[in-house]
Amino acid sequence: MADTSLDERTYCEVHPDRETELRCNKCGRLMCAECAVSTPVGYRCRECVRGIRQKFYNAEPGDYMRVALVCAAACGIATGIVGIVRIPLLFLLLLGL
Repeated sequence: MADTSLDERTYCEVHPDRETELRCNKCGRLMCAECAVSTPVGYRCRECVRGIRQKFYNAEPGDYMRVALVCAAACGIATGIVGIVRIPLLFLLLLGL
């Protein structure tokens, strides 16, 4: 039996002139070192990484307004609580207790 694995050469799918053995650990696409993106789970191709990033970076302008309103409400509540707690404390300090 002849070993044909020595004759088979694999090339990057984006750069067909570059020989490689590196594959994306998600889709299995062949890629060169320039195309590879290092992730916590191994090397992935740019297309797979782009697909993952689109899931996380999908905020709309209305989302920022909602965050601002929630933060303003939280600050208002915190200010009210501090005001309520601080007045009796100040009164006790003035009395010298």
